[in-house]
Amino acid sequence: MKKMMLVTSTLVFAPLLLMGAEAFAQGVDSQDLPDDETTVLKAVTVTSQRREQAVTDVPIAISAFSGEEIQDKVISDPVGLADITPGLSASFSASGAPSYSIRGVGLEDFIGNNTSGTAVYVDEVYPVSSTQQAFQLFDLERVEVLKGPQGTLYGRNATGGAISFITAKPSDELESSVRLRYDTLDQLNATGVVSGPISEETRGRVAVNYAYGTSAWQKGVRGSEDAAQLDKLSARAHIDTQLGGNVYALFTGFVERNKSIDKSWQADDRLGLDGVLGIQFSSSGNVDEVDLGPFFSGVDGTDQPETDNLLYGANARFEIGTGIGKITSISAYQVLDRELYENNDGTPARLVDFLFRTDVEQFSQEFRINADPTDYLTIVGGVFFGYDTIGVNDTVLNTDFYELVAPAGARPSDFGLEITSTTDTEQETTSLGAYLHTEWRLSEKLGLTAAGRVSHDDRTFSGAAFDDTGYLTSVPGAALVELEQTEKETNFSWRLGFDYDATENTMLYASAATGFKSGVFFSGPTPDPGAWGYVEPEELLALEVGVKSTLNRRLYVGVSAFHYDYSDKQTLSFVQVPLGAIATLGNIEDSTVMGGEVELQYAMLDSLNLNLGVAYLDSEIDKAPTMVRGLSFAVPIANGARLTQTPEWTANAALDYAFDLSDTLEGDFALSLNYTDEKVLYLADPLAVTDSYYALGFRLGVGNPRAGWQLALIGRNITDEDGKTFAAANLVGNQIYELQEPASLSVELKMEF
Repeated sequence: MKKMMLVTSTLVFAPLLLMGAEAFAQGVDSQDLPDDETTVLKAVTVTSQRREQAVTDVPIAISAFSGEEIQDKVISDPVGLADITPGLSASFSASGAPSYSIRGVGLEDFIGNNTSGTAVYVDEVYPVSSTQQAFQLFDLERVEVLKGPQGTLYGRNATGGAISFITAKPSDELESSVRLRYDTLDQLNATGVVSGPISEETRGRVAVNYAYGTSAWQKGVRGSEDAAQLDKLSARAHIDTQLGGNVYALFTGFVERNKSIDKSWQADDRLGLDGVLGIQFSSSGNVDEVDLGPFFSGVDGTDQPETDNLLYGANARFEIGTGIGKITSISAYQVLDRELYENNDGTPARLVDFLFRTDVEQFSQEFRINADPTDYLTIVGGVFFGYDTIGVNDTVLNTDFYELVAPAGARPSDFGLEITSTTDTEQETTSLGAYLHTEWRLSEKLGLTAAGRVSHDDRTFSGAAFDDTGYLTSVPGAALVELEQTEKETNFSWRLGFDYDATENTMLYASAATGFKSGVFFSGPTPDPGAWGYVEPEELLALEVGVKSTLNRRLYVGVSAFHYDYSDKQTLSFVQVPLGAIATLGNIEDSTVMGGEVELQYAMLDSLNLNLGVAYLDSEIDKAPTMVRGLSFAVPIANGARLTQTPEWTANAALDYAFDLSDTLEGDFALSLNYTDEKVLYLADPLAVTDSYYALGFRLGVGNPRAGWQLALIGRNITDEDGKTFAAANLVGNQIYELQEPASLSVELKMEF
């Protein structure tokens, strides 16, 4: 009964909301609309269904943002999208890789051979590892966040939805721009773009972004080195050309070099361990301070959580017009060489300090056809091939943990040892897919969507974890865990939906769809063989209803409600071994997620615009596991417990006002607010819970469009909130956590030439 209440209430509530909104919009006489229609909503075009459509015509829940919006809101990496997207949660994991969750479906793992149940695409290319998805955002055309399973068109790992980044393409006319921003955290962000024709048939575009901290904003205490200092250099180039009358080609190359010093977590001392054996088990607790202690200096001379990443690749896209439709070919190649030091315990103690090394190489090829064989039928069909290898070589330093738990005479200090262990693994995957997406107009008002996709993955894993110093085995370099295994998976995902045009500007839709996240081999650093192993694929059945309506050309309202039956959710949890609690990945057999979202855009008079998004989530575990590969949970998981990454409420609001200062000068002012409710980060860990938090920001700008310049003052987290955005227990039972970035002001100058 409870599971149907939300869907039922939405079916009743949505029409009432729209009736009230329509009456409100009609309350403003159409004669008040100026001739230039400055108060009319801007049309948003998306390609979520692999073809261009107005966002209001697509019968799924979508949040879409222009590249200019992303820049104006100072969103420099994909994680920041959670601040403006209802139903999306995002954070950086223990390995510094991003973790995304749409409607509670995402990723909790921190090992480089895994990826999220929310798929990320850049120009329709899927990066296979979560470690590839922390790229800089610059020179974008738009971003689309698709909610609900997208397995038919997007394939594996789109269980919760997909985030699609579409970069800006070459322009017909010569244009260039520069955007410079500097903030009170001593961070500089600079973007330069040049675009235009190369010849009569060929155009090009080059964009470069540099994010650099002139100093670190986390200052070291007690003699520690500083942390949190950006150093990212990114570049992208497009060349497109017309190869004859019906053949279009687009070639893309990109590279990103990251040598930043990462921000460090914090840790409390709720167990009162500070000073035991002369070890400091907590940090200052202030977001702008850091206490790294010796870190890896006793092992390889590193004093800070440094990064050394190189990501590069190339894409080739061909579009051929034929008598039966448009044929598209997308070939893509990517390489990641990643090395990252992380102070995962957040303290000067050497409890869990990591050196993550990940090497990724991937190739993919997709062929697709878009056809309209009749006036009432649209077809998108295609085949996909992908091959990737992911090498993981991670070292963990935890000398002080063994110093604490070992008896006198057997402590590392008694032997003069630094205790490290290293995992060395390789995962090789071959993926095949074939899909067909059809849209039928059954009548002038009624439409049907029917789609299906067959996916096959062949995955081979081999690797081991080693006792580097021999402290645990008395044999330096001895294997603690070894695994070599091959798994094959075949899945059929489908979608069936109806849409009904209740009026010229109002669409109702309902759908049933399935999603599939491929299985994975968990290989985190551990002294226990039971923690390693294959984790079964997860599947999801989604039911959704929704309404999209544009009223009086100035008010858009989108309402959706959904119910998910979630099978074998992959979840990171803590299990008990003789040395204490360790992390591993397992499956939750059955769980349920249900919720709803409302998005509203209102173009008011005098260039005043309101954007509002609210999402509600209710989740519970229906059949809780009791063990993972024979290991008991550190804290039992109960039926009815809330799933991870499912805050009950999230909301975002923005109010924008544009005004004239003179005949040549224009001004703009914007206020923004985002809110995230309490959420659980990991199961079987009572400390992995964050309280609710919010952030308030503003933007005040002045510019001369004719002269091509704009100057803005931007405030972020202006009330200096310090809510926890991440929390978990560390090895000794204290809480580690990440705080919101402190309040900052920045000045931005944009010039167009």
